[in-house]
Amino acid sequence: MGFQAFWDQKKLAEDEFLNPVLEQAAAHLTMHIAEHAPDCIFVHAGVVEWKGRALLLPAVSYGGKSTLVAELVRAGATYYSDEFAPIDRAGRVHPFLRELRMRRPGQAEQCPVAIEQFQGRAGNRAVPISMVLFTQFEANGRWAPERLSPGRAALEMLLHTIPVQRTPARVLATLSAVMSEVQAWSSARGEAADIVPALLGALGANGALA
Repeated sequence: MGFQAFWDQKKLAEDEFLNPVLEQAAAHLTMHIAEHAPDCIFVHAGVVEWKGRALLLPAVSYGGKSTLVAELVRAGATYYSDEFAPIDRAGRVHPFLRELRMRRPGQAEQCPVAIEQFQGRAGNRAVPISMVLFTQFEANGRWAPERLSPGRAALEMLLHTIPVQRTPARVLATLSAVMSEVQAWSSARGEAADIVPALLGALGANGALA
């Protein structure tokens, strides 16, 4: 005898153990919320806050997003998310709190890690977005940040935005407004810890990335 999860009379998951079923059901529910939230658009991104300013890290899975978020939290930034950035019509990002999902070296499976293990703290209020960084880990990646125009940044954000096919007008309006007010950068990177000082320095001074 095993366990099953259903959604709208359709089977979502089945397993002899409960936890895998619960995880698949939770993932489905999270995606449903991201697609149908009426007051926010959801961007697949890590988020931290530093001195009242939010940094968004849009990225695909396996791009090192959670690792960079963890290093920023370890350095003192406030944790907001390693999965989704809910952005409201005023251009503020809200916390989307869960345990960090980290991969052990050489393994594809993610394991939950509490932010307390990084001596971190979680955000509890919406904050304005100050910077967006499109980056992912490369074994020999060279840190060379390039400033993106608001239009190009908005197009890049579309690639990571969940409800774009359901509500394109709302998504485009929100992203265009947000990108016109923030700094957007793009660069490959090597180890996450190496770029943390530059990120927090630029955020704290509301200045350019070096």
